[in-house]
Amino acid sequence: LKTQGKMIIVQLVLMFLHVSTAALPPFYHSTGAIHDALVQMANGSSHARMETHYFAQSNGEIDYVDSFKLSQSATDPVPSSKLRVLLVFGEHGRELITSEIALHLITTLL
Repeated sequence: LKTQGKMIIVQLVLMFLHVSTAALPPFYHSTGAIHDALVQMANGSSHARMETHYFAQSNGEIDYVDSFKLSQSATDPVPSSKLRVLLVFGEHGRELITSEIALHLITTLL
């Protein structure tokens, strides 16, 4: 991925709010289906990787956020000359379209 001579690293953060497939029209993917597709793409490409970030809430419970990183080579250290982009999708349970866009964007870029 290059833009005007600079490398781009795209980090997609999908807030996985568990949505029942029974409530979705058939053309939307469930939370699990999107997660499985991202894991499969990360495992099948040297340009992508998936990471899970854990954090403690104030009530002591542990929560997590999965991030999907996409770059020229996801296994190399990130040089400081890379242009970085952070895109957040699926932050709210009613935002079905943004998660679908994220899945389509990643599929297109890979």
